[in-house]
Amino acid sequence: MKKKLVRYFLLRNRNKKIDIKKIDKILFIAYDAIGDMIMTTPVFRELKKIYPEKKIGVLCSERNKDVLKYNPYVDKIFIKNSKKWYFKDLRILKKIRDEKYDICINLWNKISMTEMSFIKLLNVKYRASGVFQKNSENKYNILTEDIKMYDYIFGDRKEKHFSKQQISSLEVFGIKTDNLKYDIFISEKEKEKAKKFFKEFSGKIKIFINMFSSEEKRNIKFEDVCFIVEKVKEKYKNAIFFLNSIPEKRVELIEKIKKSNFENIKIMYETESILDAVAGIEYADLLITPDTSFTHIAEALDKPMIVIYSGVLKNYEKVKTFSKKHYAIFSDNKDENIIEKYDKNKIIEKLELILDEEKI
Repeated sequence: MKKKLVRYFLLRNRNKKIDIKKIDKILFIAYDAIGDMIMTTPVFRELKKIYPEKKIGVLCSERNKDVLKYNPYVDKIFIKNSKKWYFKDLRILKKIRDEKYDICINLWNKISMTEMSFIKLLNVKYRASGVFQKNSENKYNILTEDIKMYDYIFGDRKEKHFSKQQISSLEVFGIKTDNLKYDIFISEKEKEKAKKFFKEFSGKIKIFINMFSSEEKRNIKFEDVCFIVEKVKEKYKNAIFFLNSIPEKRVELIEKIKKSNFENIKIMYETESILDAVAGIEYADLLITPDTSFTHIAEALDKPMIVIYSGVLKNYEKVKTFSKKHYAIFSDNKDENIIEKYDKNKIIEKLELILDEEKI
């Protein structure tokens, strides 16, 4: 019954023809993870370059909102409260309706009844969406192209990379670009916090290690960090390893550092948001991480990075960086999204390569 309702609700409207000249205010829906939002930032910049007079709004999530906090190409952000829609989200709906946006561009890769209902209630003149929502297409047995509530369908289902999928949304405005450089902006507050922390380490090689990812099975273990530090400490005597921690692991990590007796392992300062971590990476000389959101941050800052990926290559193809300063290491496990079977000696090999070639 639900599938029939969805098909009736979504497929019943006829298409409209979009008139770009009548579009002044644009709303993007993009509330995926932090890394996804970073990979979406070229969309806002490239649109503003061509149409600087157009006002850009973004409906984002609590977890990725800070990526756009200081972005000069975004005029207004709205924050969705949770993964699911609740009555409190009606306040957000009202705020968006009050802004009177001309077009809504859905960048969220999912088809759902509640999502489509929300978009229809936005009261915009035009609606657009990409063709790459695969996860839910089988659920309702419909393709994105079949959804008649959308006036424009963009993108290529064969395209694997997330950033290229997102930038294809600019087809709506007749824009084609190959500039996929990511943006991340911070304020003087975050810069000053990092500057103050790193002041005592002036002249040192500063290696930022982000140990944690969105899934524990993709975290770097502390004993792996110790292995790496032990192997390179003699060759690079002035190297300091700064460990970034999530709040719930910070106390435990501090204790582990104390017990390790490595004087060149330090805990990073406490971070209030992802922007504090951005500032830390900006002041560091290179990054080691298993988390792709940090990978995209390093790419935006043009920092050398060593990234540990699972052996599931389809995941890598979706989020791989375009940076020439990117050094990838893959887990030997090809079946699961985990990194436990990666070769730690390859980290050391890549680390030495960066430190020698970059002359840090």
